Amino acid sequence: MKGKFFQIHKSFEIFKSNPRNIFLLDGIGALVSALSLLLIIAPFEVFFGMPGEVVHKLAILAFVFCTYSVVCYILNPIQWRFFLKIIIISNTMYCLISLCLLVYFYNSITLFGYSYFIMEKLVILFLVYFEIQMGRMEG
Repeated sequence: MKGKFFQIHKSFEIFKSNPRNIFLLDGIGALVSALSLLLIIAPFEVFFGMPGEVVHKLAILAFVFCTYSVVCYILNPIQWRFFLKIIIISNTMYCLISLCLLVYFYNSITLFGYSYFIMEKLVILFLVYFEIQMGRMEG
């Protein structure tokens, strides 16, 4: 357990030395989510159970978040904490919306659908936690 904590702490140090990298990490994560939704979840609606139209809207949100984060990474704003707060709130809202959709479509979501969406939320919420820690750091 101590080894895992050290690895997470070491990762935090990498981002602490250059906070703009958190935007790149967030952008890559949002891109992976969007592509997963479009290329895996949407084409196999019957397998996952989430309606394709809903999946496409979630993918659009993920692409918007990807664009926002990559633009923040490129522009490297001086007030990066303000822009980080926006993506923290956006990521959290995305998770809440997705969870509400799981409840709304509970009759059609399959075990594979629940597994995918819950795992995605866990990854995003871990990233949100990491982003909050970044926003709190000194400097």
